[in-house]
Amino acid sequence: MTEDELKVFNDKREWILKVNAVFYEKSAAYTNLIMVAGYAAYFALWSNTSALISQCLARISATLMLISVFTFVFWEVTKMIVISLNNKNMAKIALAPNENFESMLQAFLINEQTIMARLTTAWPIILFIAIPTALVAIGIHVWALISANLIN
Repeated sequence: MTEDELKVFNDKREWILKVNAVFYEKSAAYTNLIMVAGYAAYFALWSNTSALISQCLARISATLMLISVFTFVFWEVTKMIVISLNNKNMAKIALAPNENFESMLQAFLINEQTIMARLTTAWPIILFIAIPTALVAIGIHVWALISANLIN
């Protein structure tokens, strides 16, 4: 590969990583909103339907929702720590001497892109755990609400 081809290749890779980071940030923000709304709906349903379901179903529902909430909270705390460390490293670059600034910035950008790629890869796994467990927990209460209305 020639030097020009390598530059084009690296530019394309950098563009893909940046686009990936933007898509991840936007989709994560939207998903967070939906997840919080889902958790709020669950607790509203719980207060209206907990008397309509057995203790066993209530425990199953609560356990599933706890798995979902803990998975989601664990993810958000992990992201918060990663972002805090990233901001700390960015502050070091801002305070770096002029002769070190460019090399530190390049290293930071490469590291940031790697971190974003890892977060993007892990995000579907978190969703695969958090969403189905929450949906089943909510489904138990929705079914209780529907079946109680059918019986009465």
